[in-house]
Amino acid sequence: MEKSKGIPTTMISMKIHSGDVKGMLELYEAAQFQPHGENILEEALSFSTFHLKFAETTVNYPFSIQIANALKRPIRKSVPRLIARSYISIYEACAKWLHENCIPTMEEYMSIALVSSGYWLITISSFAGMEESITKETFNWAFNDPKIIIASSIICRLMSDIVGHKVEQERGHASSAVECYMKQYGVSIQEPHDELYKLLVL
Repeated sequence: MEKSKGIPTTMISMKIHSGDVKGMLELYEAAQFQPHGENILEEALSFSTFHLKFAETTVNYPFSIQIANALKRPIRKSVPRLIARSYISIYEACAKWLHENCIPTMEEYMSIALVSSGYWLITISSFAGMEESITKETFNWAFNDPKIIIASSIICRLMSDIVGHKVEQERGHASSAVECYMKQYGVSIQEPHDELYKLLVL
């Protein structure tokens, strides 16, 4: 049986002939990740695009909107834009803190710092090398703040702040978790190091 990146042609045929619009949408999204010259997935993309354009005018709301959005900007093209937008917002906040010489609370800082740590970006980017297993559900999972990504981001962010605190302040960087903790709780520099390390080993 001929296969394309692990997708049997019979599976594609089943999607094509089933009349399952949801399945057609999934096929359309999967076909977006086709490597150059992959004829089967090119055909699947053309076929699913044609039928989704028709389905967009016949299915009920809100599924019709979902189809319209997918045709306009499939997941593969949406991810970089979403990442860029989130990072622009994050760094605007950091720039404001630095310009106004403002030290935020730990809660305010961590809400921004978890994104700027880059761990979430690394996770999303790593999906690019998983062509055979990547699905729409994979991205939905990542965009809904799973605990493992949050925990990993906290560890990376706090470790970076603890280790790089002195150098970053000498270079005039925005406040790190160390400064935020010191100001919020009125303590000396050693206590934030001790308390933040405790968070890492809990």
